[in-house]
Amino acid sequence: MKFSILILAIFLTSMPVNSEDQIVETSATNQSFIKRWWSATKDNVSKIYNEGNDDFYLTGYAYHDRWTYTKEKLNDLNEGAYGGGLGRSIINAKGNTEMLYVMSHLDSHNDVQINAGYAWARKFKIAGDFKAGLGYTAFLVSRSDFAGRFPLPFALPLVTLDIDDVSIMGILIPKLNDGINNGNVLFIFAKFTWERKKSI
Repeated sequence: MKFSILILAIFLTSMPVNSEDQIVETSATNQSFIKRWWSATKDNVSKIYNEGNDDFYLTGYAYHDRWTYTKEKLNDLNEGAYGGGLGRSIINAKGNTEMLYVMSHLDSHNDVQINAGYAWARKFKIAGDFKAGLGYTAFLVSRSDFAGRFPLPFALPLVTLDIDDVSIMGILIPKLNDGINNGNVLFIFAKFTWERKKSI
């Protein structure tokens, strides 16, 4: 939990600002930095939402590491993370993919989990239309076993395999301590993208 919040904080402080704000004067205050960061973040979110293509997400599987979980615990866990979601994505000026999404699916306890967030992935061409990508996602999650469903922030690594406008994506929830029956889960889902008709 603390590790995920730390990653989210690093992500938030590393987001780019507008080019005219690259030079920071020594007299600038933390408040002005926050204002610039907030303005750049709003502009980027607005750009993805208004100019991005439409995405449909289909969730389906949460693999729990067999070396981390006992057989008894695995028998109690749900790996059929069925659900779906909607989003928008854009290829930015550097050729990387940025995404906004909302999805809902069954969690490991067969309860409904809701995620809403941002994802970034750098794509590498393998052959033809086949690409692989690495990146991260920063999101809010609402679960029945976390803080009474109060949305909490997380940031996790993301991998993707793409063929044309179809992506198979995975989010890794790592194990953060020496205990058993927690972490080392790979959440797998698909993203289908189609070009959105822009208003004239």
